Amino acid sequence: MNVNDLIKHLQDLVKQDSDIGEMFIRVIEQSEYENLDGKIDGDSKPNYWIDLKKQILVCPMPTGSMPSDPNHKGEIVLVGEE
Repeated sequence: MNVNDLIKHLQDLVKQDSDIGEMFIRVIEQSEYENLDGKIDGDSKPNYWIDLKKQILVCPMPTGSMPSDPNHKGEIVLVGEE
């Protein structure tokens, strides 16, 4: 998924229900619980929330004028906090 796909998807969701536009963004792994012995019944994994614009890092390829993080070239990175 790229940024345009994400924006379009979010806009479509907000068109269906305008309250969605006011919701917080939570970042989770595929499962919300630790996987123990092939069963998903362990402790809860931490929740990560995106609350600030500075938690969205734009890391372009190093050809443009914006500085880039060498670990995430060409990516948009969401940095969540518990």
